[in-house]
Amino acid sequence: MFIRSRVRVWTFCCVAVVGGMYSDAAAKDIRVKGEAEVQVRPDHVVLQLGVETWNRELRAAREQNDRSVASVREAARNWGISDDDMAVDFAYVDIQRNQQLRTVVDHYTVRRTVVLTLRDVDKFEDALMSALDAGANYIHNVDFRTSEFRKYADEARALALQAAYEKARDLASVGGFAVSERPSDVSSAETKLQTWYDVNSSGRQGSRGEAGAIQNSAVSYVGSTGQSGQNRAVPNSGVGYLAVRATLDLEFEIEAARE
Repeated sequence: MFIRSRVRVWTFCCVAVVGGMYSDAAAKDIRVKGEAEVQVRPDHVVLQLGVETWNRELRAAREQNDRSVASVREAARNWGISDDDMAVDFAYVDIQRNQQLRTVVDHYTVRRTVVLTLRDVDKFEDALMSALDAGANYIHNVDFRTSEFRKYADEARALALQAAYEKARDLASVGGFAVSERPSDVSSAETKLQTWYDVNSSGRQGSRGEAGAIQNSAVSYVGSTGQSGQNRAVPNSGVGYLAVRATLDLEFEIEAARE
């Protein structure tokens, strides 16, 4: 059961100076990096499950797979997942041959992927266990998402911009300068979604994973989470919450020396 919804915000900055700060001729811009993170509760979760069956007879393997997939779909309906929120991939058939006599087929393996979108996140654990009991025997991926990603991405970028400006202003003040209120150049801008829930290739739950870079026009990232060894640490990140992180690399123009 998830705890009540909340949003947490942190801002970070690191700084680099372009040109010398103490020479009017050399100093033109201050380059800073602003980073901000907004934490938000997911409002739906996408489960990618595998159903694998095997038999010496191809027809029997396929029929068993069909029954298991149907059972998984029925279990999903019991947890409020509509047919529109279910998808089943085409069957993949693998032929396993006898090791001693390669012309003889030992057995057939039939695999399908079932994708379920659960819109009541509090039911996640029960829905997952029910699907596994019904016949799913692989967990390919569990992807927590928010349908308001664009909203929180905009908020994170605004906070990152504010953090970058404050750092540029403070740094320039130390050198006896002032900086423009608006950036003169944007070197890079990146928005990422991070989740605390990570299922690695072995099917074991890992630590908080990074879903990857997301385009501005996207609602959420579709794909597997990153390996836990590649994660970027998020201070005070809450279990059960997504982190929308924005990073901006900006330049602010040095306007005039302070009297």
